[in-house]
Order: sequence, then C-alpha cells, then structure tokens
Amino acid sequence: MSTLKSIAGAVAALVAASTASYADNCKPAFEFKTVTPGKLTVAIYNYPPFSMVTNDNKISGIDTNMVQETAKANCLEVVPLNLAPAAVVQSVVSGKADVAVGAWYRSEAVPRLLASPCRLTATLRPRFRRTGSIRSMQ
Repeated sequence: MSTLKSIAGAVAALVAASTASYADNCKPAFEFKTVTPGKLTVAIYNYPPFSMVTNDNKISGIDTNMVQETAKANCLEVVPLNLAPAAVVQSVVSGKADVAVGAWYRSEAVPRLLASPCRLTATLRPRFRRTGSIRSMQ
C-alpha cells in the first residue's frame, strides 16, 4: 500500500511540476482581471450539445470552444460553475463568474439583464483590451 502511495505522490508531483512549468513559460495574449487570478470561471448549465460539464469537471459542447481557446491563449485554467439556467446570467452580473456560456440572446424586454453576459459570450476574444478586466471589454 505504501508503494502505491509513493507512486501516486510521485505522479502528483510530476503533474504539479509540469503545470507550474507551463504556467511559467506561458505568455498571455492579453492581461485582464478574473474572479480568481489564473482561472477563468465559466458559468454554465447543461444544455447538450451546446454546453455541458463532463464527469471530470471540464466544459464541453459547441458553445464552449471559444472560451476554451481564450483561456488557453491567456494562460488561464477553466473552472466551470455548473448552475441552474436561471442563475447563469446573474452569476456574471454579480461578479461570481467571468463569463456565461449557453444559448443566451439579447431581448429588448430585458436589455440590461442580458447585455453584458451576451457580449462577453458572443465576442469574448475580439474585445479583450491589453489591460483591464473582463467587464471593461465593452
């Protein structure tokens, strides 16, 4: 049993070292503040095939590709925040998530509620500024 623990510890150390090495060598395309430094918190709800959280706590689906590419280009780890659909937009508005993924659209009936998250989801990469926060990408 102690041999198994030793192997598991060695593997964990190797993964941690390689992750740290990647983070040290990675140069972000843009600099901006996120809810948690070094992580991109993604508010998401399960709506296959567009957006879903897999069993290993990764985001997946058609709508998640841009978020994953943006996180990779900016040396960020994607952290899914799996929520009920009614809570997804509000989590971005309240500052608990950086972006929302899902089948959101802007409605003239509620433009203030949906304006920021929709712009973030629909045009995340082109609106990054060299410095600032995700909320300043307008």
